[in-house]
Amino acid sequence: MFDKIIFEKIMKWSENRLQPKGLSIETIEKVSDYFKENFSSYLPQDYIEFLHTINGFSYDGYSIFCCYNDEIEKNYPRYASLDLVTFNAKFYKNTDITDYIILGI
Repeated sequence: MFDKIIFEKIMKWSENRLQPKGLSIETIEKVSDYFKENFSSYLPQDYIEFLHTINGFSYDGYSIFCCYNDEIEKNYPRYASLDLVTFNAKFYKNTDITDYIILGI
């Protein structure tokens, strides 16, 4: 679960920096439905709120995954490897751990 204090610090830090804009509720619902169908898991509500505010975050070697879209492809190509769906699909394929959704590294 995202800690509200950490989230507030991230948002404060990112105020004067270029960051991916948040996703629409419709896009988030599509991603959430994909996770229900393919991973039998639900996206945590705090993560949904995070994605609505900012689509991914990376700082000082730590990253919270984004949902790959046209903006990420065009403006943040280094975030491509931080795609939530792609990372989890590879993780599930290469491990026997299926009880978790990986939201960041």
